[in-house]
Amino acid sequence: MVSELEAGVSHAVDFPENRSAPIFIEVTRGGMVESIHRGICVISDSRGSIYKSWGDHERAIYPRSAIKPLQAIPVVASGAADALKMSSAELALCCASHSGERVHTEKVASWLKRLGLDDTNLECGPQMPTDQETAEKLIQSGKNPLSLHNNCS
Repeated sequence: MVSELEAGVSHAVDFPENRSAPIFIEVTRGGMVESIHRGICVISDSRGSIYKSWGDHERAIYPRSAIKPLQAIPVVASGAADALKMSSAELALCCASHSGERVHTEKVASWLKRLGLDDTNLECGPQMPTDQETAEKLIQSGKNPLSLHNNCS
């Protein structure tokens, strides 16, 4: 049997060129492009000199959760993690978003308590848990979500 590609059949969508964010990944299914993933990438040395780049690396971006592991570095490097006796689970929460499950909210609440704070000190605001079972239980209980449930708490 001859494949669609061998037969010269293409179902590919013509995606316009976008030099500010080139296509890094093209996912295909049965010879058809299912999705594309664009990005901007820079390889630099420790002084910030650019070795190689793709896309418009001067463009303003919102890195959001992509830099959470970088935000955790000062917590460790400053000695705060040791001083606060942070567990590996708490440190992991510094490096990632969470789904608002009890295992996450209890860790965040414990950490805040050791700092003399509570969820009202979090800037991220209340958010319904992204974990479906946890969200359903919260709704059924008649309680409102807290900032602890926010995936960025």
